[in-house]
Amino acid sequence: MIEAGDLRPDAALRKTCERAKTAVAIGCYLDDARALGQLIDEELRLANLRIASDARAILTSLLGGDRQSSRNELRKLTLYAHGQGEITLDDVIACVSDASDLKLDPVVDFALPANRRRLRSSSPSAQCRHLSGADPVGGAAPGDLAAQGGAGR
Repeated sequence: MIEAGDLRPDAALRKTCERAKTAVAIGCYLDDARALGQLIDEELRLANLRIASDARAILTSLLGGDRQSSRNELRKLTLYAHGQGEITLDDVIACVSDASDLKLDPVVDFALPANRRRLRSSSPSAQCRHLSGADPVGGAAPGDLAAQGGAGR
């Protein structure tokens, strides 16, 4: 596993992974402010809702880590505000979770063979806590791969 920041198409690491038969390069891109604005507008239009400017500013700061998570939070908000006409700051605070940070660590940790064995032998509730990022495998601190029996990313 290799985790890298934004790599240009001509970056050596990206080219190496894309050409290798035993590797894959997967691009995960954050939505920029323009794309988030369009997503918000689209979901609010479908729900026939408006949003106050202060609510929009806070809402935008809470979205963006993952397109599907952002869309889910917006749909939850529109359901919450159904029939109101306008979404307020109080509405955003009451029901929107922070989806601005894409959390791939539990997925990466699960991909390591030693962690898969440990996780499969744990209870279903422990598995859910780990995959949600709430509980690391084997009680190690999140990101402490040495304690989890893994190698560097």
